[in-house]
Amino acid sequence: SVTDKASVANLLELGVEPDRITLGADWAWLHPATGECDEWAAGVWNSLGIDPARPVLVINASGDAGSELAAALDILHKDDGFQLAFLCLDCRHPGLHRSVVELVQSFLQAPSVLVPNEFYSPAELISLLRPATVTLTRHQPLAIAAVLAGTLPFLLSGTAGGPIVSPELGFPPYGVPGPFQADSFLPAFREALATRP
Repeated sequence: SVTDKASVANLLELGVEPDRITLGADWAWLHPATGECDEWAAGVWNSLGIDPARPVLVINASGDAGSELAAALDILHKDDGFQLAFLCLDCRHPGLHRSVVELVQSFLQAPSVLVPNEFYSPAELISLLRPATVTLTRHQPLAIAAVLAGTLPFLLSGTAGGPIVSPELGFPPYGVPGPFQADSFLPAFREALATRP
């Protein structure tokens, strides 16, 4: 089972028989966003010093993030008042996401926090994202959780230059393609904030 037509084409190219391929929605869309963990999540944010009454940018840094991303985040903190909170989806450390977060934080001048690097259930993840103004990621599953939480998902390019979001998701593809560059990211980010539904 795959969630987009490009994945179907890739499987066919690899020689998978067509009758073994199913195209369908990501199962994450079926998760009920009940708010059952909202009180717990509020406690996590409070313990980190995050004020949900002020703008919160949740960042899932991975891939080529570094000094360029840090410079853009410093601008968003200084000019737009964003509180910066990093959220890892990879619980291994040293590991992919946490190592990138530490690199980005080493370039940051603005204060930032790291959400505890633990495994979160879907309900916990959605509740953690609920106070966010924007969730910045390159991972479609986190973008889906952001939509379920009622926050704006802003996507960076996918790996190997793939689409930043599957068109089958049915929401505008807020984001920027290609390698991260602050000069293209900041205007697109601010436009997404201004035009979000």
